[in-house]
Amino acid sequence: MSPDEARAFVASNHRAVLITRRSGGGLQTSPVLVGVDNEGKVVISTREGAYKARNLRRDPTVVLCVLSDAFFGRWTQVEGTAQIVSLPEAMEGLVDYYRCISGEHPDWDDYRRAMQHDQRVLVRVSIDAVAEEGKVAEGAVCYTGDLLDPNRAKYDLKYYVAMAKEL
Repeated sequence: MSPDEARAFVASNHRAVLITRRSGGGLQTSPVLVGVDNEGKVVISTREGAYKARNLRRDPTVVLCVLSDAFFGRWTQVEGTAQIVSLPEAMEGLVDYYRCISGEHPDWDDYRRAMQHDQRVLVRVSIDAVAEEGKVAEGAVCYTGDLLDPNRAKYDLKYYVAMAKEL
């Protein structure tokens, strides 16, 4: 998958897991909603004091696993470098972030007040690398039932072999 293909995928699939590095070296995972801004950066909204924001200020290295909205199916891994934009500079980017994921807000003044109150920041992530098309960055299929039962119409061996080939 090329960076442009990853951008297109992120633009229409907004659920992701963000991976950052903690101060002690361990990994922090956070479920996030993602979009793409007008410069092609992946964007995320978070609170100024959130662990992910603190981690990114210390080490801006990011890994995102972006999942299809159906969860099972296509996904991509994006690696990049984060830039954190704080308020007041972040406000218009936060408005654009909302629009690209959810459309128009019923009351933009109320939205802006909430962003101020929650001390939101905009995380902008460059797309430095993506998982190659046709390659599996990491994956597993787990089945605990009886694959040899000929009476199983769904979730049989044929189903899981087909799923593994699709991955």
